Amino acid sequence: MTKKQLNILEIYLQLAQKRDQTKRDLEALEAALSKFDLIAVETQNLLEAQISSSATPDDAEQIFSGLTQAEMAYKALLIIGRPLSAPEILDVWSKHDCAPDSVNPLTQVQTALRQRAKKHDDVMKVSDDKWGLRAWYPGEEKKEPQKAVKTQQQVHVSRTVEGIKQAKQKGRHHGAPPRLRPEHWELATQLIKEGASLREIHRQIVQMTPAGEKPASYQSVHHYKDRFLNADPYPENWKVFFESPQQSDADSEPRIRVIK
Repeated sequence: MTKKQLNILEIYLQLAQKRDQTKRDLEALEAALSKFDLIAVETQNLLEAQISSSATPDDAEQIFSGLTQAEMAYKALLIIGRPLSAPEILDVWSKHDCAPDSVNPLTQVQTALRQRAKKHDDVMKVSDDKWGLRAWYPGEEKKEPQKAVKTQQQVHVSRTVEGIKQAKQKGRHHGAPPRLRPEHWELATQLIKEGASLREIHRQIVQMTPAGEKPASYQSVHHYKDRFLNADPYPENWKVFFESPQQSDADSEPRIRVIK
């Protein structure tokens, strides 16, 4: 390595050392500013004094000119130099004639702060009512948003969907068996061939249903007729639903409907 290269390397190492030291000093100052409000207040007073002494009236009006409310909220924190509440930020806006003309301006300030935090992550809530810049709290971890708690209805729906999925994996198709009993099939078939209406078919089936037994529904008759007209009549193995003894819901498996 030549002498010139050694000189360049020596200068680089000196500058790198100064850079690292400067970075450490800045981090220490930021930590101190975040912990001591008195220092932050003094900084604020100095900044306000500099702004008031150096800025013209036109400059003061243009501080927030052309900015969105989210950008205005960030800039208000940057100018004041300490954590602020929504009313305090609104007061800063008002001093520069930038307060929103709405029924509830504080809500707009809160919305602007949340939007800024979500999009850029450079502002954060530091207490129940105050917001600050994330740069003031270098060691603070970002809080993950809480997951929405499912309502009772959503839990019920998700469990039902999961149950149906598991049943399909087992080859089961749960559902009520056809209410049109086998002894009604012949009558329904005959009436369909004669061109009887659904209402007439249903009426005659209800009439021949024994007392104390639940009659077939109109929808069941409609289903039977649709299957018959589409050359897809009820299969013979459906009769097993009416031949097996009824069991209580407590000690029986869900009844399985055969899907043809």
